[in-house]
Amino acid sequence: MTHTSGPWNTTGAPQVWAADGSKVAHTSNDANARLIAAAPELLEACLQAVRALPNKPNYVWLVKEMARAAIAKATG
Repeated sequence: MTHTSGPWNTTGAPQVWAADGSKVAHTSNDANARLIAAAPELLEACLQAVRALPNKPNYVWLVKEMARAAIAKATG
């Protein structure tokens, strides 16, 4: 399963739109719409962090595990 390609945007109404004009989501408020609209960029940031961070210090390991969990949730 794949998601709608980003970037996603919100126009102030609690709706999220893809670059191609298709509706991605309708939410209960603007804050949720902004969070959903950020999802493609957040996923990409997590993917880049997991690739770039070394496996040495414990705190880096924790950040990578949190990012991996978010990636898994986003990608199924």
